Amino acid sequence: MWTTVADAGSVNHAHALISFGPGTTQAFDSNFGNPAYSQANDVKNNNQVVGYMGRNANDQPIAYLFDFTTSAFDSDGDPAGGP
Repeated sequence: MWTTVADAGSVNHAHALISFGPGTTQAFDSNFGNPAYSQANDVKNNNQVVGYMGRNANDQPIAYLFDFTTSAFDSDGDPAGGP
C-alpha cells in the first residue's frame, strides 16, 4: 500500500492505494466511501489496515481500521461505526 497526492485545483488530496500485482492498482479508500483524503499507515496479517481519513477536504483527520476478511470498517470519528 502507498499514498499518492493528486492536485485538485488549490487543494491537494492524498489517497491510499493498493496493488494486486502488475497493472492492477486502485484507490484503497473506495472500500469506505471515497473520502476526500486518506492514508494507510500499517497492515496487519495481510488483511487489516489502519490509517486516517477525512470525509471532506477541510475535515480533521479521523482514524480508521478496515478488515478485508470481513469487510468490517470502524472509524474513530463516526458514531455509527461506518461510512
